[in-house]
Amino acid sequence: MAKKSKTENEEPGTEVINWEDELGKQAKVIAKTETPSVNKIKFTSGIMSYMDNAMPDNTLDCIIVAAIAEHVWYPEKWKANDIKPPGCFALGEAGEPLFPHAKVPNPIHENCDGCPKFKWNSDPEGGRGKACSERRRLAVIPAPQSLDHIKDSELAMMSIPVTSVKQWANYVNKLSAATQRPPWGVLTRVTLVPDAKNQFKVSFTAQEPLNHEQLPLVHSRIDVALSSLMIPYEMNPEQHQEEEGDKKY
Repeated sequence: MAKKSKTENEEPGTEVINWEDELGKQAKVIAKTETPSVNKIKFTSGIMSYMDNAMPDNTLDCIIVAAIAEHVWYPEKWKANDIKPPGCFALGEAGEPLFPHAKVPNPIHENCDGCPKFKWNSDPEGGRGKACSERRRLAVIPAPQSLDHIKDSELAMMSIPVTSVKQWANYVNKLSAATQRPPWGVLTRVTLVPDAKNQFKVSFTAQEPLNHEQLPLVHSRIDVALSSLMIPYEMNPEQHQEEEGDKKY
């Protein structure tokens, strides 16, 4: 007669729990309920700034931890002193079909590929461009100085404008061919360079590969970086401000 395994002999409710697996599952559940803190690297009027400080020579060395595609359409022309939420936007993996975000109250179309605002020659300003901008969001670790800095420093986000998406795509492909590494495997120099047509373009240059002590630290931050990049636009900022003002501290 075959002996019963230890698992078969266990009373209900006494099964052995792999606590490391359970802790990992619970950590992911809790993390989904909180929004990560992310500072923005801005490219205002051709000047690169981080935490309100202009970057010397419009240059920043960083580790690009993750990247996503962003489609965003504004019903009115953007004004510096009158910032409004977009009329429609989508976030997702570059190269994959994108769909209007669940927070968009009135999507233009059920998907981006079929949307009239995402067609060439739809730019209301004229020309052959699209009314809906195709951008990239990058999550980076700015100017890493040490292993502890890579592990614990706050992530920052930069939005690559449509006029520089080609530069980003070329960099990723060149990096893959030359070093067989993704962007998070190297230190990258990001520079704003003057451009006669678009005021500036964003340039990317590989500086040096990360070593085997640095790589696992960066890799461990990819999931959080992607979560940060997927934070949607606030579609009703006035209501959000009222709610914040009503809070009691």
